[in-house]
Amino acid sequence: MRAAVGRHADDPDVGINDIQKYLLKPLDHFKLEVQNQPDGGTFIEIVLQNTLDREKEETHTLVLIASDGGEPRRSGTVRIHINVLDANDNAPVCSQSVYKAEVRENSPEGTVVTTVGADDPDKGLYGEVTFSIPHVGKEAKQLFDVNIKTGEIKVAGKVDFEKSKTYQLNVQASDHGGYSDTCKVIIQVIDENDNAPTIQLMSFSNLISEDSPPGTTIAVVNVDDEDSERNGLVRCSINSDVPFKIDPLSSWLAYCFLCCFYWLDCMID
Repeated sequence: MRAAVGRHADDPDVGINDIQKYLLKPLDHFKLEVQNQPDGGTFIEIVLQNTLDREKEETHTLVLIASDGGEPRRSGTVRIHINVLDANDNAPVCSQSVYKAEVRENSPEGTVVTTVGADDPDKGLYGEVTFSIPHVGKEAKQLFDVNIKTGEIKVAGKVDFEKSKTYQLNVQASDHGGYSDTCKVIIQVIDENDNAPTIQLMSFSNLISEDSPPGTTIAVVNVDDEDSERNGLVRCSINSDVPFKIDPLSSWLAYCFLCCFYWLDCMID
């Protein structure tokens, strides 16, 4: 890249006392080219010789010195301020490659799950980052939403632990120049005790001999609770005014055994 500074610097002296030399400093990014014109004039250009990076240095200040050949040598200086315009040369970078979060099932819509972040050192629109979830399953798309400006992820539907215990969202951070970055958001659903136990009779003896010894099994029932861990533990029990009991070894299992508690007597109700 070339930029014309001017045709010449004025010095009313002539000959050796006229301008003999031009000097530019510093020379880390720019250099000076001086061209002599057929009419005796001088054309001066500042030429870019190394790549500029606005994110590292937004303004460059150069000093141009014109010196004559007299004795004593005299010189004049001018300061040149160069502002570097931004180009979209940086992609957004997510603050984390993986985010992990938790949300309780049945959390109301609008509950904040987590917030993702990204940074783009470019300026203006090139540095503005927006967030989206472009590729996601139908269920997750109905359950979670991301704020396009803040990166805040909120509950948007009914979260049910029994349907899915974990969701993964791929959140995309994009600038206005076509660059983007992606991060993963892994959401763990925390179980709530929102399911009642179910009981299913598996086998049953409706006729029992009165000489059946205590401990004789008369019924087997299956119990289940869709909740997890402590919320899913089910204990079987029966009322105490009957001659039967739940086998204590099975009271916390999925199958409960209803047994005779003591000898039966058909003559006693």
